[in-house]
Amino acid sequence: MLVFLLLFFCVLYLGFFINIPFFLSWIKQKPATSDTFLYTVKGSFSYESVMEQIERIEKVTGTSLKVERKRLIDFNNKCAHRGFPLSRYKKQIHRMLKDKAFGKRMVREAFRRMETYEKVVALWDGMILLTFIVLWMALSYNAEDPGGSLAMASMFGFMIGGPFWLIAHLTLNQAIKHVAKKKVKEKQVGYFFETMAHFYGITSGLLWRDLMWEGGGGDSDSMFGAIVGGALVGGMVSSSGGTYGGFDGGDFGGGGAGGDW
Repeated sequence: MLVFLLLFFCVLYLGFFINIPFFLSWIKQKPATSDTFLYTVKGSFSYESVMEQIERIEKVTGTSLKVERKRLIDFNNKCAHRGFPLSRYKKQIHRMLKDKAFGKRMVREAFRRMETYEKVVALWDGMILLTFIVLWMALSYNAEDPGGSLAMASMFGFMIGGPFWLIAHLTLNQAIKHVAKKKVKEKQVGYFFETMAHFYGITSGLLWRDLMWEGGGGDSDSMFGAIVGGALVGGMVSSSGGTYGGFDGGDFGGGGAGGDW
């Protein structure tokens, strides 16, 4: 049994890395859907385009964003008073709306919006840590005194398996983000924005950095800190693709790279 679990973990772990290039290739080939505009604005970044994003979120999720509307008006008034473009507050507005895009049940809704392949990869990610915990439990129950071993096995399995999972999780996140940034420069965002948003959602934003974060190397550093912090408190979250009309064939519109980019 122990040999089987160890072999299963090795296959699962190595297979995860082997699958990453295939997953990236799949994302490249999949066109963006109208769900993209739940996570970013359509067209150039302006008061009107952000308000349209809020309206889309409200319609799809069935929630009212009264507070967010008031904050947007406040941001817009400040910009008008000081002669700044609204894009000055782009990060704040993005952070304000990104969680709202999934409604009240963020993890469940993000998982529901995922394509089948995305769900497989997400569950695969979680299985790496879970399998290590099960393996440690099996070792524990083979001991002479298995009493109270369930909690201890879970704790030690998490502590020892955590670094293995962390390496795999970071590799996946950074691989997607690296390729996505190249596509952004080529103005070919495609499905990358949605994939990053979905993985962000199923981890409740704790263990995944979304694609909108700007600022070079600080991205991975902040993400590493968030993951380690989440791991220390047992913060790994997992769970068990709607559309919104008006998507113009993947055209993000606006100036520059388009949309919120």
